[in-house]
Amino acid sequence: MHHPCFIGDSVIGCRVNIGSFCSTTALRCDRGPLTEPASEEITVNLDGQRITTGQTKFGAIVGDEVALPAGTVLAPGTLIGPGTVVYPRDHVGGFLPAGSRIR
Repeated sequence: MHHPCFIGDSVIGCRVNIGSFCSTTALRCDRGPLTEPASEEITVNLDGQRITTGQTKFGAIVGDEVALPAGTVLAPGTLIGPGTVVYPRDHVGGFLPAGSRIR
């Protein structure tokens, strides 16, 4: 990253292009006010199944050679496969298979 960003509680692959002001959100914020320490476990939806992570803070897993445009926010538990290109948008979440083009 050569720009202001926050990529926390995440795993980032090789040769990933992260645009300025990208961030990962590692805490659930869809069930009311946030409290620390976090108590809501982050789950990942994969092929229609909910998989528990065992973590209360979990950003994203971003595969090799992914391009994220400026200002992208990744939801907790986002999985992005290698070679995926995300076109400009404000929020990305869920599972994006390898080689996807997300508009």
